[in-house]
Amino acid sequence: MTRRSLLLAAGLLVSLAWSAWLLVQGGDDGVVQATARAASRTSLPREAGATRLALANPAPARPAPLAELDADERPAPPQHARNLFAEYSYEPPKPKAVAPPPEPPHAPPLPWTYAGRLEIDGRTSYLLDAPGKTLALAVGEADADFQLLEASGQQLTFLHGPTGLRVPLTIPTHPGPSP
Repeated sequence: MTRRSLLLAAGLLVSLAWSAWLLVQGGDDGVVQATARAASRTSLPREAGATRLALANPAPARPAPLAELDADERPAPPQHARNLFAEYSYEPPKPKAVAPPPEPPHAPPLPWTYAGRLEIDGRTSYLLDAPGKTLALAVGEADADFQLLEASGQQLTFLHGPTGLRVPLTIPTHPGPSP
């Protein structure tokens, strides 16, 4: 063995012995005290009740915008600390888009067309033509989801039961026979 190898081996043994002694004696108190002494020599302002140990440890991370951090605080790391290229900003989050109000309910179109009017014994019924059948409804009667509410002039008014909306049906005017 050369002299250089012996010196390196001796240095390694001394550093291992020193580490073992620190481990047996109570950990790294010596390191914390040395760091606290170095921190007390700097010009950091001290608050009442601040200990040297508190000065040696860094301030805890706090998720706050950069403008609200105190001088001795540091900003919180991003949520995805493992991803070095993850987007992160200290700006406050942008407000979320407000959903548009729901559309008001609307009744479906009437399933009939006007076919005519029938008067029997003073009672007026309106003939409505649907695919495959013809209905005769008087005011107050109902078929499916629609009830005939009123008949006036050139219009029949139906009430759509599920939505409660009124649906008009215009009575077409037939011109007289052409000469």
